[in-house]
Amino acid sequence: MSTKKYESLAATSRATASRELIELEALGLLSATGAGRSTRYHIKLEGWAPSA
Repeated sequence: MSTKKYESLAATSRATASRELIELEALGLLSATGAGRSTRYHIKLEGWAPSA
């Protein structure tokens, strides 16, 4: 999920969406791939991998 997608789903500002995704990653609930505007977040569950 991108920050823009989360922003739309959560009906929040882009800055808040970014902070929340970073916090969820720090808590170990999400894993991030990419950098900057290309960062994507995926649910961090054993046995689950993002689709290609």
